Amino acid sequence: MFIAHEASRTGAPLLLLQFLRWLKAHESCAIDVLLLRGGELEGDFAEVATVLHPRIEMPPRLRGMDRVRERLGLIRDDARGDEARYDLVVGNTVLALPHLERYQHAGMPTLLWVHELDYAVGELTDARFPYLCRHVDRFLVVSEAVAMMLRARGIAAPIDVVHGFAKPVGSIDDAVHVRRQLGIAADAFVVGACGTIEWRKGVDLFLQIARDLAWRCDDIHFLWVGGGSESELRRIRHDLARMEIGGRVTFSGPQVQADAYLSAMDVFALTSREDPFPLVCLEAARLEKPIVCFANAGGAVELVEDDAGVIVPYADTHAFAAALLRYRGDRTAAWLAGKTARAKVEARYTMERACTRIRQVFDDAAHDGARTRRATPRPAVESCAMPP
Repeated sequence: MFIAHEASRTGAPLLLLQFLRWLKAHESCAIDVLLLRGGELEGDFAEVATVLHPRIEMPPRLRGMDRVRERLGLIRDDARGDEARYDLVVGNTVLALPHLERYQHAGMPTLLWVHELDYAVGELTDARFPYLCRHVDRFLVVSEAVAMMLRARGIAAPIDVVHGFAKPVGSIDDAVHVRRQLGIAADAFVVGACGTIEWRKGVDLFLQIARDLAWRCDDIHFLWVGGGSESELRRIRHDLARMEIGGRVTFSGPQVQADAYLSAMDVFALTSREDPFPLVCLEAARLEKPIVCFANAGGAVELVEDDAGVIVPYADTHAFAAALLRYRGDRTAAWLAGKTARAKVEARYTMERACTRIRQVFDDAAHDGARTRRATPRPAVESCAMPP
């Protein structure tokens, strides 16, 4: 069973969905997915698994109607978890942590697939994180940066690192079409980014870099692919109006085929303050885009290193702008970094390689968890003290 916090078109749900598609194509096994929230990918999950939803407690006078709806197949819920015996229960992101306890105490092995770093963990779990992690037998993480964060937080359980993977992406024809569609000159040097518009993704830092370079270079255009809340979009419009660079910055909004927009970029700018191992970097690398990113901001440095782009000091927008200028002035260096980035993806971050390793981690977790439970009975949940 997999517990997913939502079915949005974002990193963690997409990675889980792609893995489940691979698993279905390679093996015959029954899979349940408990979706804590819905989203645009819910139908896609239903194609590869039985989708369940948390039961919403109904007032006594309405509980009969709830049973009627369930019998008609209008709702599914995780009540079957009280009866089902899963070989392994996997929480996908730390938001699944509170739901693992009941399965562990029912004797089922548990694993947490962690896609977050320190700031997000603190925001999502507060002081409950150490307590909640008592109900996890094993951890799977998407980068060495995440593994280091868990160890620094005192996690002693086994931790396996399996990076994300890239899927086949766009072409030069996509690039020409996207530039024409967005009104970006064919010969412009396009600095691109992709992700949800929020503080953690550093969209404000992206705009600072854009202001710095737009005033100095006539041929640079900045493109951000991704959407955000209405309040975040209002902040962006507010800043753009006062920076007076609106004509040099394009926000495309969310795109189903984001890779086509990545193909229109000359360099990928990862301005995130915190990003465990962004899949979009792999997609950009597969399209031979050099990557500029911040140090101490997550796992992208494990891909970039010293040959697939440039790593600049954390939140140093001037150093970031200087790196972009170097690529603008030396297209050969940008080409070589992009070629290296693609070679790394094809050698290290393929779907077959990653999914095979993830499947092995799940097998090991199920086997070890079952063996441990036969040898050592679990203490009752009442013996655990949870912080307020």
